[in-house]
Amino acid sequence: MKSPEVTAVILAGGKSSRFGADKTLLPWGNSLIIHHLVEECKKIAQEVLIISNQQNKFAIDGVREISDFFKEKGPLGGFHAGLQEAQYDTVFFTACDMPLFNIDLAQKLLGKIKDGVQGALPIHSGKTEPLFSVLYRPVALPAAQILLEQDKRRLMDFFKQLNTIYVECPDANFQFNLNHQEDYLSFLTSNQKQCN
Repeated sequence: MKSPEVTAVILAGGKSSRFGADKTLLPWGNSLIIHHLVEECKKIAQEVLIISNQQNKFAIDGVREISDFFKEKGPLGGFHAGLQEAQYDTVFFTACDMPLFNIDLAQKLLGKIKDGVQGALPIHSGKTEPLFSVLYRPVALPAAQILLEQDKRRLMDFFKQLNTIYVECPDANFQFNLNHQEDYLSFLTSNQKQCN
């Protein structure tokens, strides 16, 4: 069930240097992982954006692709671009290399952005995951802008600028990412699902 007025942003502008190939184009079943993520995001958001390092890379109907305004600034540059271009004030973020999308957790995080809460991200066994999070755009955008203008890039420094809450998650699967080729092979072995 969609929350009211949400933009979902998929971060897909990295260099994939550890992986050794373009992670944004990895196949899964008869589609790509990023197509699966778009479909999952459409379940919770009225608008889906992809932060990409090149224009019209994916050409997915109804999805806008945008590039960082602050180049070579890592994930915070992608956060800033997503916040800048989002149509709605509640903005959900996920990364293109985190295929085990936890929709229940996403909805739980979305529900926390109220009563002055400006950021929500999951925590599992003391480890936070800023690349699966929700932000309140009117406060988060200027905070990101200021840090980037100062050439400060650490995501957790960014979240510390906001009234952020941490949501305990008992399942760590959502944190699984495809940093290395063996991660992708393990994912394919364990997840034979066919994407549409």
